[in-house]
Amino acid sequence: PDKDHDPTQSQDPTPAYGELAGEENLAFFYNAMEIYSWKAMGVTGFELDYSKKTTGGDTVIYTKVAGGAYDTMEKVDTLLKIYFSDPLCAEIKDGLFWETDGALYVVDAARGSDITIVGETLYLTRETDSTRTYTMVVERDEDMNGETNTLSSYVYEAQNINGTWRFTVFPFYW
Repeated sequence: PDKDHDPTQSQDPTPAYGELAGEENLAFFYNAMEIYSWKAMGVTGFELDYSKKTTGGDTVIYTKVAGGAYDTMEKVDTLLKIYFSDPLCAEIKDGLFWETDGALYVVDAARGSDITIVGETLYLTRETDSTRTYTMVVERDEDMNGETNTLSSYVYEAQNINGTWRFTVFPFYW
């Protein structure tokens, strides 16, 4: 690709990906991405008691949540359901949280994000009363194959579920 050409900047008022996402959609998307990243990068925003650990049913070591806004599975569920469909909620929680003896535990295995990302642009590709489709165009300075200045696109879908927009398709790229 031509490194001086930015396909996210178009002279055409309607870019190939759709309209640029507005502030409300950007906030919705990035809040969801932050939460979804727990699955790939480890949980953030939890107060943990590192002296209290337990081994879950699958021999994973979990650390006790000591307090904070999401100190029960019910509170975690409530947060997840703001952004995600039930199947995605289950996918995010699976293997990450463990509730036993009335206490919530999490896998404390923080990892880094993709440092090759140099730009992101979110488009609202399609919108109906029941479905929103977003396309995230990600620019990387180098991809896994050594190619420089690459662009990748990821498609996300949100459904209007009982009056609330919740993601039903959510690929992770960080």
